[in-house]
Order: sequence, then C-alpha cells, then structure tokens
Amino acid sequence: MAISQAEAQPSGFLDEEIAEFRSNRDLIKEHLDTTQRLLTESFSKALSPEFSAKLQESLKVNQLYRGNQTGSSDSSKPCIIIVGQTKSGKSSFINELLGGTFVAQSQSPCTARVTRLTYSDRIYVLVRSKTGEQIGDVQYLEKPTIEEDLVKLKDEDRENDELISSTVEAGIKCEFLRHGIDIIDSPGLNENSSLDSLTLGAIDSFLPIIIYVIDSNSGITVAVQKDLTTIKKTVLGAEVFYLVTKMDVSKDTEQEANRPAQEIEEEKAERVFSKLQRLGYISPNETRDNATSSFASRVGK
Repeated sequence: MAISQAEAQPSGFLDEEIAEFRSNRDLIKEHLDTTQRLLTESFSKALSPEFSAKLQESLKVNQLYRGNQTGSSDSSKPCIIIVGQTKSGKSSFINELLGGTFVAQSQSPCTARVTRLTYSDRIYVLVRSKTGEQIGDVQYLEKPTIEEDLVKLKDEDRENDELISSTVEAGIKCEFLRHGIDIIDSPGLNENSSLDSLTLGAIDSFLPIIIYVIDSNSGITVAVQKDLTTIKKTVLGAEVFYLVTKMDVSKDTEQEANRPAQEIEEEKAERVFSKLQRLGYISPNETRDNATSSFASRVGK
C-alpha cells in the first residue's frame, strides 16, 4: 500500500470524508449532551449522587466528552496522531504524507515536545500550555520546515514544569491540512513522563486516528510492545493503524543475501505482521492482503 495512493484520490474526496466526520461527530455530541443532561438533571432526582456518578463512569460519558487534550485552540478537529519509537521514521512519513519537508528529523525524545501541525496561510510556530493558553510570542517563519530547535526544549528549560508539559503548534501551508485534519507528531513513549502524558492525552481524545510507526529493522521490540499495551489500555477498543517503515534493501544486502530486494522486503513486512498477530494486536483471521485498513509498509527512511 503506497502512500501516494491517498494523494491520488479526487480533490473533493477528502472534503467529503471530513464533512461526513463532522456530521457524525456533531450527532455523537448531541447524544452525549442528552445523556449528560439525563444523568445530571433528570436521573439525579431519583438516584443517589454516588449511584449517578457510578453510572456516568460505567457509561464512559466523561471519557467521551473530554475532547482533545493536546492544547490546540480547536479541539473539535479530527487529528492523526503519529506515535512510535525514536528513529522509527515518523518525521519522514509525515513529510511524505504532507508532500514536502515540513518536519525536521533526528529530534531527541528527551528534549522534543509534542507538535501539532495545523493549516495556516502564514507559517508560524507557537507554544501552548497543557491547558491551551499561548506561552510567549508567535514566531513567523519564511521557510516551511519546522526546525528541531523550535520543537526541542533548551537546556535551561528542562526543569521548567510549564514548558516540559507544553506543546508546539505549527501552522503550515499544506493542501492535506487545509481539509481540516491536524497531525500530531509525538516523541517516543516511555522516555519522559510529561511527554508521555501529553501523547496519551492526544490518543485519548475525541475520535483520534492513531498511526503507530514501526522500524522494520528493529521489529516488535519490548519497548514497542510496551507502547502498544499502553495505548490499548488508554483507549479501550482503540483502532491502531500499523505502519512499517525502512523497508528498503541496499544493493550490498541484496548481493550478500543472494536474493532479490523485493523478496527481502516482503519477508521484513511479514515478520512484523506475524508478530503483531501473535501478540494479539491484529486479528488471527486477517492476512496482509485483507488487513489494508490496519497495516501497511513503505520503502524509505
């Protein structure tokens, strides 16, 4: 499944999908409003406060109502959340998805912050607190790339609780984002508790699209398993799309293995897919051919 297939859709395709998403979102919100009103007003007259609270918890109303927690000023937007270990190819994938070099690579997960990419006619970067308030001034940029020094924390800021738990919002002029989808670029999980909290807050948002990026050369490591378990525990029933990167095979490797590159790439993808199945992340009834809604691989960095 090549990423370019998504970009090859008719120009109005994404607009239609976003319109349908917003319609469904508004319908869900309407039902949530009604449920919340019944629980807090009508039912509360007949039920004890303790039982009413327990009922709300069992129905997960507050969890569904929470909305996006990444500090964006527009929490109603659908968002694609890119998660994965360090150097797994997240930034490279985002750049390919957006059709340009918008995110600098080689960010350190211990110092980088969660970054939300949103559409803007004028390129800018700003920092938001964990409650959404803007911190400091907006920086307007001439170049479209969000450089690493705009995302990572400076050495003197690593003890600043407000900045550690802040998020970076980057406005870029990109056709993909113009349709109303934001992208959240997250550092790897299990590196910093504050960063983990922000990333998991985004995952536990209102109807997120979660893409977990896996380096085919490393495969399903213990750290990857820990990430996936944490994600599944954070959002019960969460649908995760698994993207396997770095599938390319060098000429030297091809010659050493005495096998065609395509055969080696297929083997790498199958190895990751099979382990995801054995661990229960992908249904045992699925194959790579029919699991296109949850699994894909791409050649590249």
